[in-house]
Amino acid sequence: MPKNPTQRRRDKMARVLQHRQPDLTLVLANIHDPHNVSAIYRSCDAFGVESVHLYYTDTAFPLLGRKSSASARKWVATRRHRDKEELQAALSGMQILVTDCTPTARPLRSWDFTKPTAIILGNEHSGVAPELASIATGELYIPMYGMIQSFNVSVAAAIILAEASRQREAAGFYERCDKWLQEFNSRYHSSVTREDIIRPYDKAIGTEGSIAVLRGNLAPEGAVIKHTACPKEMFKVVLRARPFDSEEECLDAVLKHKVEKGDAVFIRYEGPKASGMPEMFYTSEAISSDKELGKSIALITDGRFSGASTGPVIGHCSPEAVDGGPIALVEEGDLIEIDVEERKLNIIGIKGERKSMEEIDAVLAERRKNWKPREPRYKKGVLRLFSEHAASPMKGAYLEY
Repeated sequence: MPKNPTQRRRDKMARVLQHRQPDLTLVLANIHDPHNVSAIYRSCDAFGVESVHLYYTDTAFPLLGRKSSASARKWVATRRHRDKEELQAALSGMQILVTDCTPTARPLRSWDFTKPTAIILGNEHSGVAPELASIATGELYIPMYGMIQSFNVSVAAAIILAEASRQREAAGFYERCDKWLQEFNSRYHSSVTREDIIRPYDKAIGTEGSIAVLRGNLAPEGAVIKHTACPKEMFKVVLRARPFDSEEECLDAVLKHKVEKGDAVFIRYEGPKASGMPEMFYTSEAISSDKELGKSIALITDGRFSGASTGPVIGHCSPEAVDGGPIALVEEGDLIEIDVEERKLNIIGIKGERKSMEEIDAVLAERRKNWKPREPRYKKGVLRLFSEHAASPMKGAYLEY
């Protein structure tokens, strides 16, 4: 969001947030297709759902596409769960409905959605898992009258939310949000005010912006971290280097649990000259969606991140690897110092052993002698011209002639 949003945008945000429904939520249980998940997020935003619960036990949490869902997921909170007990505790006090077609299921419109309600949507093929069906207080189905008796899960979510919205609008829920804010505070023993939701300019949460530029022997020209989205545990740490020469290699290692707590994961050769500086979206999402990894490892790259990225991610590391920057010289087991407060990013040890800065410089100089430039990825056309003339990531990757 801009630092000084226009009054028109402030008014829109106020209207949207006043209509949020804190006691209406969806649980997405092992829904594998990220396009379905993205579509459901958009419906949740449209119908005023404040937060969505993700329950994934047989696969990684979904990686939401940056184009189709980024705008919606900024406005809908995400709660992630790996076990039934944790989810059940989060839904305490709500009627929990599962979508099903058993003889005991009731049609959609027979349910009272003015009550605090959570709707569990199951996997596209296997439906709602038995362990979740066991915590449900009821089952619902959407009446259908055609030859094909099924809906895509994202369509089903939109239909259910539309009915819930119809009932709540008729009951005045969208116009009595002060009342519901009071009830929310009572239920959760909190004291949230309208000002907490949209803060006035003179009571900003922070005054230092959202990004910081780190420098050191790993990034002489600088590297960028969005510190407001970085866990405080990662503000001052020393980690072990785990370098990868492409995002695909790194993502594969993360998803196969080959990355451990205390690792500094490097994705290099993804800068402007090497590959056009793509966004390292999927790897950062895979890391930040894991409760343990998200606060115990860092991702460092000469590529970039978007404003939607979260977690301990450092991008724009310059000079980039293809130019022989220090990031290209990092080896497995090097000790990496990250100090956000002091704006430092340094290699401080070799093979797990701390060294003086003079010793580190000598090792890097020796490694540089053995380093060989890579063959250009692009050999013709506009991309070849860009890779030949792109400036450093910290300069903005413009073309230098």
